[in-house]
Amino acid sequence: MRGKANPRGTKPTQDNTGTLAKAQVLRDAIERVEVKLDRRENMTTATPMQAEVSRHALELKLSHQAPTHPDSGRSASEGMRPKERQKPLRIGPSKGQVGRVSQAGKVAQARKDSGNR
Repeated sequence: MRGKANPRGTKPTQDNTGTLAKAQVLRDAIERVEVKLDRRENMTTATPMQAEVSRHALELKLSHQAPTHPDSGRSASEGMRPKERQKPLRIGPSKGQVGRVSQAGKVAQARKDSGNR
């Protein structure tokens, strides 16, 4: 359109249809943005934000105190004495655990001796 250089293989444009099309596309985009902004503005006035909802919930929680828990009821008195342990406390693996491990060792050795692997 400005005619700075001679065109090669094509003829120069005679009108500004490309410029008009670009202006139309930009106009449509601006209209879409305006519609979206209006919709968001209406949404924010209609529905509260998460921070406002959380703040309101905290206010409600603080304004209504929970009832106190009842007392625990009867408790041990001076007449109750601890009972002595009948058997000493056993430390280490249980008898079943020891038997399982030793049996696994026997089975493994039997497999090795028989040649079936």
